[in-house]
Order: sequence, then C-alpha cells, then structure tokens
Amino acid sequence: MSSWGSRFLVTFAVASIALSAGCASSVTGEPVAAPGAEEQAKKAKGKIDAGSGPVTGLGGTELAARKDLDPCALFPKEHQDKLGKPSKYVGGATKVDLCVVGIEVWDGDGPQESEDGKPAPTLGVVDIELDASMFFQDEDRASTGSRGKLTKEQRDDVTVYSGEEKRICTRRLVFKDKSMVNIEVTTRNNDTRAEPCESAETVVSSVLKVLRSGPVARRTLPANSLLGIDVCGLVSPDAVTAALGATPPRHPGLGFRGCMWSADPKSIKTETLAINVTTNLIPRAGDQMVKEIAPIAGRPSTTTQLPFAIPGAPIPCTVEVTHIPFEPVPGKKETLSVMVVSSAGAEASCQKARAAAEVIAPKLPAM
Repeated sequence: MSSWGSRFLVTFAVASIALSAGCASSVTGEPVAAPGAEEQAKKAKGKIDAGSGPVTGLGGTELAARKDLDPCALFPKEHQDKLGKPSKYVGGATKVDLCVVGIEVWDGDGPQESEDGKPAPTLGVVDIELDASMFFQDEDRASTGSRGKLTKEQRDDVTVYSGEEKRICTRRLVFKDKSMVNIEVTTRNNDTRAEPCESAETVVSSVLKVLRSGPVARRTLPANSLLGIDVCGLVSPDAVTAALGATPPRHPGLGFRGCMWSADPKSIKTETLAINVTTNLIPRAGDQMVKEIAPIAGRPSTTTQLPFAIPGAPIPCTVEVTHIPFEPVPGKKETLSVMVVSSAGAEASCQKARAAAEVIAPKLPAM
C-alpha cells in the first residue's frame, strides 16, 4: 500500500467509522461457526508452533505499559525465516507502532537451499503489516476493518476477527487486557502464488508464541522522544478551541497514543480534532497531497489532504510537525499529527489544524 494510502486509512477513519459501520453487509460482531476444513487447512500450514497456555496481551490500554514495546518483536527474524526470505517492503511505514515486512514465501517447508545447492523455490512476495497500536473500545470498532466488516471467532482466550478478499487477508487479535494486534497481509504481484491467509496465520502463531514466551522486547527511547510522552496531555482547551471554535468532549483515538475531540466521534458529519504520534510523510515533486508549509515552533511542517472527498462528509486536513529521527525506519522522523475535520472546506480545515498545532508544538520536548 502506498504511504499516503496507508495514512488515509489511519487518519480519516475517525471520520468514516460510522459510515463504514452503516454500510457493512454483515452483522456487527456476529460470531461465525467453528472454522471449516478449508480454514483448518490454512492454519495447519502455519510454519510456527504457537504453543499453548494463557495469553494476557500487550499490557493493557495505557500508554505507560506500551509506549516502548517493539512491534517487530512479535514477528522476530527467526520466525520470518520460517515463512520465507526477506524482500524489500514497498508500503508506507507511517505508524510508530507498526512492523512492516516483505517476505518471499517458501514453497513448502522452505529450506535455505535445495539439495542441489540452488535457491529453494518460492511462491512470490507478500507484504506484512503488524499494527500493535490498537486497543478494544467497543464491538463495532473491533469488528470493522479497513475494508469492511470482519467475522469473529474465539480461539482459547484470544478473540480473532478475520477478513479475506482477493490478495488481502486480515487477522485482528483482541486479548484479555483489551490490547489488540492487527495483521494485514497483501500479495505484492498478480503472479504471487502465496496464499495471504496462510501467511497471516503464521504471523498470528508468531504473536501468540512470543506472548507465551515471556515479556516482549522493548525499544530504547531517546529521552526527548515523542513515543515516551502523552502528547494528548499537551492539548489545552485553547488548542481545541483554535481548531473547533468550541471544546467538545475528549474521546480515545484509534490507537493508545491518540485522542480526539468531537461532539459525536462516530459521526462523519461532526467537526473533529484528532491528535496522534506518527512518522512523517515526505513531500515529493508534483505531490498534490503532501505539501511543505512554514515551520511551526521552529520545526519543519507539512499539510496532508486527500486527493478526493467523500460526498456529504466534512473535509479533513492534517498538519504534521516533525521531531527527532525515528530510529527504526531510516529517513523517517517522529511526528506530531494534528488533524481537523471541518465542514468549512479544505483550506479552512488546514488553517484550523495549523492553529491548533501552533498552540501544542511549543510544548514538545526539545529537539
């Protein structure tokens, strides 16, 4: 998925979740029957033993417990090697709690070399996104994927929501402590023969095995990292008023780092301010969506707007204020994301987002 497309799914979801819930064809949270032979066969092909025993989760829903958790520790290199060999990831690493991996999937068990010394055969490349930023808020949100409704099943003490369509497979795990892991696998090319749900189930097994094996590895965060602070705590009533002209109630964001202010967070017609920590989108020549703007609090900044609008919905604009380098992804920076959804039009949305960012950004840690 392109970086702007990935960011669209992240940010505009706060304005479109009600629409997607209303248009979905399946019943929210409707349990599905026990997996049939076909689904059981997919799981049997998983190349990692998930082990057995209780799984609590990632540490709950609070920032303090999860701020430095390394999402790639849930699908470590030794587990990736069982699925296939590394291939350069082609998507957009726009979230700080996202692990992105390209894998050329082994055909069969996948030895490193065949008996004659030639490379082992593969089934083509899949792109894997493992998102460890989410937490359970309600059944409607948990069962709504980026492409529609997900089906629900219980696997021991883990609730699994699943979605499958041509070339794309989703698995969303909800744990007892209400933390969540979202796994999305996409086949990269039309000639890729790898079954995306077989790869997704391998990643599911990896996550469960890691969680059953002890504490998950942590990142070492710089003292001035945005990942180590509650950016929502920096948002004063003045910042909310600058964006919305009022101070509606605060609500949780889509991930544990984010938050939003809205009179109705499930309505696509309600003006909204959403705050998050992301990685920066880099403007490119001819790019009509991401544009450089005058620095905010002395920091390089951009605006991001969608190249299209949803009929009947207010228009979102995101102002991004960059911070220090994001060490897991070379070339990326930690970023304060300030999004405003406004019915006043595209230009007004960007002005409102900038006004809020100008109140918040001076409070960020020094670069």
